[in-house]
Amino acid sequence: MTLKKDEKLFGYVIYNNDFFPANDLLLSFNNRSFSFGDGFFESIRYSKNHILFWEDHVVRAKATAKLLKLDISIIDWEVLKKQILFLLDNYIGDARVKIHIFRRGGGFYTPKTNEASFLITAYQTTHSAYEFDDNGLKVDIFDEIPQSINKLSSHKTSNALIYILASIYAQENGLDDVFLINQHGNVCETSNSNIFLVFNNIIYTPAIHEGCLDGIMRRKIIQIAEANGFKVNETIISATKIPYADEIFVTNAIKGIRWVSAFKQKRFFHKVSLHLNNLLNSEVDHYIKRQEIY
Repeated sequence: MTLKKDEKLFGYVIYNNDFFPANDLLLSFNNRSFSFGDGFFESIRYSKNHILFWEDHVVRAKATAKLLKLDISIIDWEVLKKQILFLLDNYIGDARVKIHIFRRGGGFYTPKTNEASFLITAYQTTHSAYEFDDNGLKVDIFDEIPQSINKLSSHKTSNALIYILASIYAQENGLDDVFLINQHGNVCETSNSNIFLVFNNIIYTPAIHEGCLDGIMRRKIIQIAEANGFKVNETIISATKIPYADEIFVTNAIKGIRWVSAFKQKRFFHKVSLHLNNLLNSEVDHYIKRQEIY
């Protein structure tokens, strides 16, 4: 297994409520997630002995399971949370937790059962809190495969080919990330994040019906921005509007806020995104304190 230079796999994984050495677990060749992409996942940030925004991830996971007609009765979410914390064993650093949920059993396109299995992995990271990178991201457009707009678009399904190909395109072209466009030519998301643009101190982000992921961090940033006096518009954003923005930043649950410093030849500021990042870290501190009280 090849990991990023700032990541290290924990020694164990959780598979259907049991713990296995990470290097010993072997899934069946007819695993439906492998064979058909029949499942979904949640990526969750762990920090300071706490799983961040756990409740939001559970709500989204339940909604995705319902959409995919997956029976997730095997999962007791409170027990699962305790298992994850036990897996991390009071690790004092930060980590990326990934919950894979997929349909168990065989069958072809028609499954033999709708009962779910799940696998949990965790990776240590070197980043603490939500750090703000002074360098920003260099981005461009990926338009080789438009993002389709449908009921699945807003969920983190196991079919991630468009994001993989977009990431490869970014790598091949010396970019940090790329903007995906939907079937109507509008900006919807990046290869791994939601998008926000700032015009005259007003924040704009593609609406969910534009084909973007219903990101947990997207929700948090909208809440934080509106609570602190910013107007946020969830709307349609044409790709032609990108160069005219004052600022652009992207968000996901693992890395928080990352600002875009360059799109083609255009350069951007990061005043609003830096301010929101500070507010986000303050929200994380409050969240952790609330969890410790209960």
